[in-house]
Amino acid sequence: MYADIGIIFVVLHFVLLPYICRDMPYSKYYQPVSSKLTDYVTKREVKLKKSAEEYLQLADADRSVGGYSAPPLSGNASVSILLITAPRSAPTGYLARVLAELHRQAQDLQRRPQLVVCSVDSSHQEFAAVSHLFHTIQLHQNTTGGNRRQKEKSDFIGCVTRMLAEYPPVSDLLLVLEDDALVVEDFFTILSSILEFHLPSYQLDDWLDIKLYTPPKWSGFGLDFLPVLDLVASSGLIAM
Repeated sequence: MYADIGIIFVVLHFVLLPYICRDMPYSKYYQPVSSKLTDYVTKREVKLKKSAEEYLQLADADRSVGGYSAPPLSGNASVSILLITAPRSAPTGYLARVLAELHRQAQDLQRRPQLVVCSVDSSHQEFAAVSHLFHTIQLHQNTTGGNRRQKEKSDFIGCVTRMLAEYPPVSDLLLVLEDDALVVEDFFTILSSILEFHLPSYQLDDWLDIKLYTPPKWSGFGLDFLPVLDLVASSGLIAM
């Protein structure tokens, strides 16, 4: 029995999955066979960055006192947006791309959502370039002893705390995004649909935050012990 399981595991993870997933960029088994895809992605990133920066140069400032309130959702709840950003080692243009897309799509709303941008680093040049368009927050440098996870938590708490103090949201819910978020088309419509579907199951006084997506847990194909253990444990509890 154990020999069969071992054979299945070896065939699955060392033969089938490497072959099936070799062309999937987000797979652990991804094996680029040439530089064509890399060149294409690089050129596309540069084009998107340039397009976003040109849009923001022509965009109207979105810094009205008190911001805006998002259209009412299920239960008359509304959403404000906090965008947390940090400088990257390469000029990705993530911040400009996210802000440009949010700003563009917000123009179609009757009431635009309040949007605040929080930088966790004082040397963030992209942040300085858009500070005249949006409400902004600059956190003081916080190294927390070189502990990355601790710094991320401290930055998150710092940005939320400063926003609540300096730009009190005129909404019931606060959506926190990182600057590398992918803002898809019809973003606000999709967000409204998600909230309208889930909010009736939650009383606003009974929860503090909901994570819409947690990348590290399921962003691979097998070979990760903790997700499997989670799945087995959850299945066992349900079976009981």
